[in-house]
Amino acid sequence: LYKNGKKVQNEGFITVHTEGVHLPFSFFNYVFINENVLEKQDIPQIMEHEQAHVSQGHSYDVILLEVLKIIFWWNPIIYFYRHSLRNIHEYLADAAVLRWVEKPIYGRLLIKQSQSGPALALANHFIFSQLKKRIIMMTRNRSQRPSLLKYVIAFPLFTVLLTLFAIPNNEIMAKTKDLSEKVNETVEATSSQSKNKKTLSPVKLTLKSDTNTPLLNEQLIVQDLKKDANLYDGGLPMRQGSAQGGILIALKDTSKDDIFTVVEEVPEYQGGMPALFKWLGQNIRYPQVARNNGIQGTVFVGFVVEKDGSISEIEIKRGVKGIVRDTIVVVGFSETNGVKGSKIVEKEDHSIDNEAKRVIAAMPKWKPGRDKGVPVRVAYTLPIKFKLE
Repeated sequence: LYKNGKKVQNEGFITVHTEGVHLPFSFFNYVFINENVLEKQDIPQIMEHEQAHVSQGHSYDVILLEVLKIIFWWNPIIYFYRHSLRNIHEYLADAAVLRWVEKPIYGRLLIKQSQSGPALALANHFIFSQLKKRIIMMTRNRSQRPSLLKYVIAFPLFTVLLTLFAIPNNEIMAKTKDLSEKVNETVEATSSQSKNKKTLSPVKLTLKSDTNTPLLNEQLIVQDLKKDANLYDGGLPMRQGSAQGGILIALKDTSKDDIFTVVEEVPEYQGGMPALFKWLGQNIRYPQVARNNGIQGTVFVGFVVEKDGSISEIEIKRGVKGIVRDTIVVVGFSETNGVKGSKIVEKEDHSIDNEAKRVIAAMPKWKPGRDKGVPVRVAYTLPIKFKLE
């Protein structure tokens, strides 16, 4: 990507403009981006996000953790630490963008970019972290100082308990219990002070099921109560909750097979992206009506890669709409003689969109995506560029 890309020097980093299909990402002081597959209004937000990765040196953390993972490959903690650190990188970069972009606008951008294709392992990606966690983190308020005091108190308590519980002495255990009670009283007093602040906090809910179907594999859904207290998502029934102010926590029915947008192993065309591009080039037929009228552009086709690798639920995310002009003969009559003329009419043409859907439907099976070692249904978006020579 670096070799074939166009390099542009910026203050503090270098932008590499590529033609490849990939997520925007940064690697040390390089930001790799293909602006042809992005909407213009989204590019400043994405660049601000990646610039935050560069200025905060996140690539050094990534490389260091990879080296430590090689050395401590046997220790499971290193894998959890690596994943947690990558999440924190994304939270910090999101915070840099949210200084000047409204949360709903940026949230919609994250959701849209989460279906944009494969990623590289060692780079800082715009949509690396779990989407739900990032959106929840965006809606949280910063902890007040009284709240932070609880952690200051908890750390020495943890140290004392770790030391004392290693000694089997009943007298020491009794003293530890007294100490714990005193610390708990202090923490509760601190918590009551922080409640006086105007901050959102979870509230107790009275949950009731609106269907007789049992809920399986329940997942937490968080939404601001100011919008709507009765939640529905994707047509699936959700339990309703009643609460006053704050945040509503509802339970979503995921007993049916969900469609994943972020998975551990992304689906892949057999033979990789070069084989996919070759197959598309051999099977796409440029529509004659679009060719005759000079219609061209990039179609974004969304589809689902099923558990067996087959393709389903094909839809046009963003299409190419052309205008076709036809000349028709108009015949009229007056009192003395007939009048003959012509009229130009315009109509929309979606032949490029239809061709993109046809060729995607004809694709052979992919290697299915996996999450936690199990094949899952994965949403995928593929840009196909139609260009006249």
